[in-house]
Amino acid sequence: CTYMDVDHLQLDGKPIRVELPEIFIPLFAYGPGRESRDEDPQVRKETPLNVEELIGKHEYLLIEGDAGSGKTTVLKHLAYCLADGECQGINMSGLEGCLPVLIFLKDLKGLFDGNGGMKDGVMTVEVILSHYFKSQENVLDFETVKDFCNAERAVFLLDGLDEMAPEHRANLVNAFANFKNRYKGNKIVFSGRSHGVVGAAMDKFGRNHVKILPLTMEQVETYVKKWFQYIYSDSSALGGKTADAMISEIREHHAIEELIENPLMLTATCILYHGGKELPGQRAELYKKFVNNLLHRRFKEPEKIREFLINLAYGMHQMGVRGADKVFAVEKLEVVYKQQDRETETEYRKRIENLFEDIEPKCGLLKFERGQYNFRHLTFQEFLAAVYIVDNHTDYGKAIEDYWDNERYKEVIELYIGYLSIDNKRWANRIVQDVLNNKDAEGFPRWRLAARSLLDMQKDRREIDVLDLATERLRKVIECGAGPEDLPVYLVDAGETLGRLGDRRALDKFVPVRGGVYNLESGRVEIEPFEMAKYPVANQWFGKFIRDDGYKRPEYWSRQGKRWLNHTRVERPWFWGEQKWNCPNSPVVGVCWYEADAFARWLTMVRADEYVYRLPDGNQWEAAAAGLEKRKYPWGNDWHDGKCNTEESNIGGISPVGIFTKGDTPEGISDLAGNVWEWTKTDFHSNRGLTDFRFDDDMQRLFDDENWNQFFSKQEEKDRQLPELRGGSWYNNHDDARCAGRDGDDPVSRYSTAGFRCVRTKK
Repeated sequence: CTYMDVDHLQLDGKPIRVELPEIFIPLFAYGPGRESRDEDPQVRKETPLNVEELIGKHEYLLIEGDAGSGKTTVLKHLAYCLADGECQGINMSGLEGCLPVLIFLKDLKGLFDGNGGMKDGVMTVEVILSHYFKSQENVLDFETVKDFCNAERAVFLLDGLDEMAPEHRANLVNAFANFKNRYKGNKIVFSGRSHGVVGAAMDKFGRNHVKILPLTMEQVETYVKKWFQYIYSDSSALGGKTADAMISEIREHHAIEELIENPLMLTATCILYHGGKELPGQRAELYKKFVNNLLHRRFKEPEKIREFLINLAYGMHQMGVRGADKVFAVEKLEVVYKQQDRETETEYRKRIENLFEDIEPKCGLLKFERGQYNFRHLTFQEFLAAVYIVDNHTDYGKAIEDYWDNERYKEVIELYIGYLSIDNKRWANRIVQDVLNNKDAEGFPRWRLAARSLLDMQKDRREIDVLDLATERLRKVIECGAGPEDLPVYLVDAGETLGRLGDRRALDKFVPVRGGVYNLESGRVEIEPFEMAKYPVANQWFGKFIRDDGYKRPEYWSRQGKRWLNHTRVERPWFWGEQKWNCPNSPVVGVCWYEADAFARWLTMVRADEYVYRLPDGNQWEAAAAGLEKRKYPWGNDWHDGKCNTEESNIGGISPVGIFTKGDTPEGISDLAGNVWEWTKTDFHSNRGLTDFRFDDDMQRLFDDENWNQFFSKQEEKDRQLPELRGGSWYNNHDDARCAGRDGDDPVSRYSTAGFRCVRTKK
């Protein structure tokens, strides 16, 4: 149990020997007896618990987990810790002084030949353990185990229920159920995949059934750091640097999330990264290298296994199913492994079935669920289906001609073009170009799909004229509107693709706002002429501030801003590394008032032109939105769905700036309704314009504890300085999107619903 199970994995041609205590991270599950175990984790109230600590708390435990989820590793780690006498970072309560009895159930096959030592048709634990110990070297004997059982200090760790035939599994489970009743106070733990824990195991031990949860990003980061610290044990600095680089790439590549949800796949990804010092920048190449790396390190005939998987994936996708039964899967295996001379039909069928039983758990890409075999993610099925199409055609354009209008094949087409571009970029570009040069239906589905397919090609494989054509078509989609139905969704799709391909619109443009007496919600106010940014500050513009050491240069920060910065030590917005919030042409979010203010100060200094750049005050913002005629909404007095990104749009997040052109003001300013709340320099309570907001000791304690109300009485709350926010957001309904709508929040708040834009005036 000293070493982690990384069978067939190699680095630079050398087998890996990874010490389990050095690399292990705890796995988690929700406690047993919860009917809501499969409920969305985002809405669960209970806290996941360490699986090893759950073992200590219960007399018995039935652990369910997918292939590669870490079931075997967690039992080996616990056995190691109990034998060693301690488990760092784990509460050993209930396990002190216990003897670990670890049994890999796959090694019991010989026991069940004939009667296998059963007495009167009943299997006993004594027979099971005696048989197992005889087949192993340097292990226990039954009498020693019995002594610990009498002292209530034995922990039986039985791994791999799914690797036993159902009838043998039932005999084993019944034997341990009877043993539990005779030797109370000891612990029994079973582990297995979903089809292994049903039946007898669930009947006898199901009251304490738990399921291992997918890895969280925090677990992933911890594992990656441990892995590379171990691999580069001679240079901790190099190990830490490599880990940080890989973690950064994981955060920036949405596709990698499909690869790292369990320890097996995360380990394979670490090895892939170690070999190339980077993860491929396109999905298709990433999946190709991942699958090849996994199969070549785990099978003697990896190309045949690959051929089987692409046949299976394509067959399932053609039928429009996510799962296939064993008969269908075995038929696809027969396409690759032919019947041999002198091999009877029965012998051949048995050989193929045994081969499938070996391939399915080992390949890491399949999982057995509810009686069917699924690819771990639909994206794997779609990718392998795309590979099948490429491998079985020579006219690559004609091969997917019938799929363009099939909703089920959208991802397949994107991955197909990306995969094709690896070795044949001319064909890939030509397919995209041909689609973009033809007319499209309402909503422009083919144009959007073709342009989006370019994202699955490496940047240096995109031909310039094709890229130019794609961005031109996307701008036309935005300008025309994508169609009366699902308009917001289509526009977001076009806008995000444009942003990731390269949005050439002037996202830093300013629009003049006339001076005069404005009839605002607070009364008649005279406002001097100014210019307002056409769009909220987008990620690609804010990125320049970060690259210019905006978080490190004190001259860009106000007095209170420096206090906040020194206290938090932040170096970027809160959601900067998350795919959902980092589209280049979407508004930056997760920025507090001090960050927005620092950006405006930076802009004044770096441009050094005739203007001073600031956050708008509340009156300026409302004047720009409502105009001299006091419009209710930026476009007029009547609400219309589809003119901005609010709760009514059902987008569920931020959208690229300026895609709702019909919601612009008559002067041409975009996104003043919805998308993100925008920070202003006006105090919410007093309606006075301020240049800085107080960051006092109470605010610091409040920020530390992330409890926004416990330090303030009602009077203190009323007197507290809160910057005013304007415009509503994607999360709010249309009432907050009114020109007069406003809210206030602490200057340290960093939400996914808040961004900002600047105004400028002549010096």
